[in-house]
Amino acid sequence: MTTEVLLVSHSRDGHREAYIHQFQALLHEAGYSCRVVDTWKATLDFAGPACFLMIEENFFGYAIAAIVRALQGRRTAGLLFRGREAAEGQSLKLRNKAFLLCVMKSLTPVTTMSIVSFSVLPSIARVADDWIDDPQLWDIEDLSTPPSPLSADLVDLAAGRNILVALGAQNREKGFDILARTWLEKPEIRSRWLFVAAGKVAPSAWDIANAFAEAGGGLVDRYVSDDELRSLYGAATVIWALYAPDYDQASGIFGRAVQYEKPVLLREGSAMANHAAQIAARATTATYNDAGSVILGLEAAAVSPAQNQRHSHLMRERSQALVFAALGKAH
Repeated sequence: MTTEVLLVSHSRDGHREAYIHQFQALLHEAGYSCRVVDTWKATLDFAGPACFLMIEENFFGYAIAAIVRALQGRRTAGLLFRGREAAEGQSLKLRNKAFLLCVMKSLTPVTTMSIVSFSVLPSIARVADDWIDDPQLWDIEDLSTPPSPLSADLVDLAAGRNILVALGAQNREKGFDILARTWLEKPEIRSRWLFVAAGKVAPSAWDIANAFAEAGGGLVDRYVSDDELRSLYGAATVIWALYAPDYDQASGIFGRAVQYEKPVLLREGSAMANHAAQIAARATTATYNDAGSVILGLEAAAVSPAQNQRHSHLMRERSQALVFAALGKAH
């Protein structure tokens, strides 16, 4: 008998649309049917399993739904993105979040799964039942990176130089200010590299973004399509994922770099840097807020050796098995 699963995603912005398609395909392959809903309240009267694709979209809604459903013996699974702040945060809001996550850990029908492994951040084990690898580390079936008009234009602009590409939202959390300041403060780098920021610029970063562009940086201040994104991975020498310390979580940009086997620059001491070391990804690190360190990290990344094995299929198998178990199906 086919079992219907509710996939809960309060919006389809950013990575969420990709997660929806990925989990629909995953569950259909395992014999489930899926229905996507955009509110936690839709799960309260639903007798089958429910899976929240990002519990931080409405954490207290997830908690209410999971606890109510558990009392009725109904299975609920949820993906936890910001496990570290829940486990270690000291604000009242974060302490309440940790308390509720611990309560849910005692409820058998509820499975909260971190998308950062316990080996990378052991403290998360206090608030999550288990972990899966970030789905954007194992979601790509077609690893080709055909060029697009955008990538062709940027390759022409680079004129033989190495290309550093920062993808997605351009803001302080994603380290755009550091990338731009490195370009502005270290003009000697421009003879060897082209820095590209491809994604919508936050209003707070408009001034430095304009200065970056005026100094010859590649600025694409708009939404970048999936096809363009793939082409930019193909054109890049190194991918930027050197994010602020208060944005210490899993990243789809990093995950795709790993899958495409592209060198990636990470913040020293970050969760992503620890994870990259564990899976022997093509990653180098730089000190946060240090332009000189950024340049050294870039140069090291450009000559980093290829990965000696693909990890995505192992991540996929393990993660799928845990998702199926959380929803009550052996696979």
